[in-house]
Amino acid sequence: MTNHSFDINKDNIVVRGQHSNLVGDVDLEKLYTVLGKSWLWIILIVLCTNLSAYLVVRWTKPLFESYSDLKLNIKNDANFPGFLEVNDEQNINNLSGEIELIKSKLFFDKVIKTLDLSISYYAVGNILEDEKYRSPPFKVAYASLDSWVYDKQFTVSINNEDEFTLGYPDQTQIPDQLCRFGKTIKNEHFTFRLTLNPPLEEVDREQLYSFKINSQSSLLQYLENNITVEPLNLTANTIRISFRDHNRYKAMDLVSAIDTIYLTYTKEEKNKANQQKIDFLDDQLLLTQSKLQDYESYFESFTIRNKTTDVQTDLSNTIKAITALDSQSVMLEKRLIYIHQMLSNDENLSGGPERHLQYSSYNEEISASLSVLDELAKKRELLTISHNENTFAVIKV
Repeated sequence: MTNHSFDINKDNIVVRGQHSNLVGDVDLEKLYTVLGKSWLWIILIVLCTNLSAYLVVRWTKPLFESYSDLKLNIKNDANFPGFLEVNDEQNINNLSGEIELIKSKLFFDKVIKTLDLSISYYAVGNILEDEKYRSPPFKVAYASLDSWVYDKQFTVSINNEDEFTLGYPDQTQIPDQLCRFGKTIKNEHFTFRLTLNPPLEEVDREQLYSFKINSQSSLLQYLENNITVEPLNLTANTIRISFRDHNRYKAMDLVSAIDTIYLTYTKEEKNKANQQKIDFLDDQLLLTQSKLQDYESYFESFTIRNKTTDVQTDLSNTIKAITALDSQSVMLEKRLIYIHQMLSNDENLSGGPERHLQYSSYNEEISASLSVLDELAKKRELLTISHNENTFAVIKV
């Protein structure tokens, strides 16, 4: 008989005894009871999880991702003349511009032309299909396509090395057609010619193949949906280009093509920009040279015409001479006005000593005439003292 003791702590009851069935904190008796009642559910859960994992692995295409890290050599032209420093905001703007360039449709168009993604080849399975990117069993040449032919899958069943069965898309309701490799298939909808790629023994005759002619819009959408371009380090100007696809080789080739085309494209654009700068500087040099030649001819003709080599000194002397002549002209005008007034009014001749003219600043002829006039004025003044103004002596003077 087992001895038990009870300890009551709030609502928990712990059984203690000398021969308790507790192992650590697990009650084995309860565990056995639960397992005995729920073993069927446990088995079903395990089976369902394993079956789900198997189905996912078996019937889901693996998704591969390839990436490339690029170091951008971005040069800010504002630093060349010694203007502003490049800050983080400018780096963000530069990286954003480069990222938008890589994700642009114009850039995608260059990638499409480089890799020739116009036709996709597939091996058709019961549920999934595998793209034969690098090893297509046959090659398709096409021309004169209707719009509905693009982005539709045509099936190809290889019968032998000469013949195959071409299957049309289901919605067309056109029956399958027996065709020959190397022969042109032409109708009102398209023109095809299929050539067998590898030797026949390497082709699985029981395998059903298909091909799809991709439109430009579908390829652009495909690239846009699967590419990722993101900055890694703003200070170092690094970005990462990654691409996802169910075919590992296609993802690798696309990433390699994208970064190669980007580097080549940016190099060409930089060379074009540098060439434009060089052409601009050459034009400016030619313009400056022409102006210098014009100035040289002008100074040469000016020197010959004015017979001087020191233009600044001659100009200063000329200004001084003009100023002196202007002063003399003003003074002469004032004196001429005074003379006219004096000659027209007899009273001006008897104005006393303060009215007498100073003749030193005139030329000799004018000075002599003015001296005679002054002597006559003095005689008139003396005669008016002793004679009447109406007498013959005063009038004669």
